[in-house]
Amino acid sequence: MPALLCVLVLTGSCDLLGPGDKPPNRVLWEVSVDSAGWFGQPADDGVQVFVEADSGIIALNPLTGARNWYANLHIARGPGAWNIVCRDGAVYMIDRYTIFALNASDGAVRWQVTPVARPDGAYIAVDDRSVYLGTRDEDIVALDRATGAERWSTSFVAEWPNGGVVIGFGVSGDTLYAAGAEDLTFGKERAVVRAYDRITGTQIAEYQSADSASSAGRQVTVAGNALLVSDLYGGSFIAIDRFTMRETWRVVGDPYSFGPNQEPVVSGDTVFVGSADRYVYAADLQTGALYWKTFTGGSIDHFALCGNFVLANLFTVAVINRRTHKLESYQIDPDGSSSRFPTSGFAVVGDVAVVEGTRSIYGISCR
Repeated sequence: MPALLCVLVLTGSCDLLGPGDKPPNRVLWEVSVDSAGWFGQPADDGVQVFVEADSGIIALNPLTGARNWYANLHIARGPGAWNIVCRDGAVYMIDRYTIFALNASDGAVRWQVTPVARPDGAYIAVDDRSVYLGTRDEDIVALDRATGAERWSTSFVAEWPNGGVVIGFGVSGDTLYAAGAEDLTFGKERAVVRAYDRITGTQIAEYQSADSASSAGRQVTVAGNALLVSDLYGGSFIAIDRFTMRETWRVVGDPYSFGPNQEPVVSGDTVFVGSADRYVYAADLQTGALYWKTFTGGSIDHFALCGNFVLANLFTVAVINRRTHKLESYQIDPDGSSSRFPTSGFAVVGDVAVVEGTRSIYGISCR
């Protein structure tokens, strides 16, 4: 899905950036890797960044790009994990059908499990107790974080005649939130977010989108009383009251385009979103009122906040100033003339963002 959405449609940097001096080169370092082109979401522990490349996970120093360690998890196959999660000294990832837990310090495997119900293309989430994932049987499975043993499982789609899919998760307190989509007739989908007791897997409540052209994208962002979800097919992003499970506001983008795929990101009272409709949005967390939106020129699949900037991956990295709301520059193949371009999400450590591309991994300064 990310590959389909990241369709580059740059219209010319002069018109977008405006007159003035040549924008700064923010690429601090570039490290070549043999097997790259990963479309997943990297992770960090505040000191290292973890990416999937070269048939496994690489731990990098974000300031220099130096490789701290490498764990070979599969042989002669390109990267395919949807995301990596780092928590409390461990790194977690699904490699096709096997879930791995590794030491963040040296990459040693703590445990690996291949469930009977094979993992699907859902993003994983980790809390202080469990690793959460979706399976090809459309179940949600909670694994013990320390051992990989199954704690509980529950069906996400049991009552749906046409089935559906689990996409991602969010956790707050003792509640697990699972985002997905119910398959309807004629190729339609309906976004669904469910709340579960994270200890037992018992369903507590549910939100369903009112229309039938919507799909909850990736993870669920929990921000105070709100659950923030991207609606890929509905061309919007929404806030759901997590106690009533009712929609409180929705920001609709270009009606003739796909919407955001990555989950919204919150800073203070502002919600940031990068969308496939080529805009970066900033909206009020409480009301959804739009503060500003900036045209980037390309379909956005991944984005991140880094210092005073929003970085958006549209097969080049668009750098948007959060104060002026202006597109400052494109980084990494800014004119689209190279076969080296960014593909993954961003991991941000301090004022450096790390992103993987078709042949390399890059560090980008956000100063």
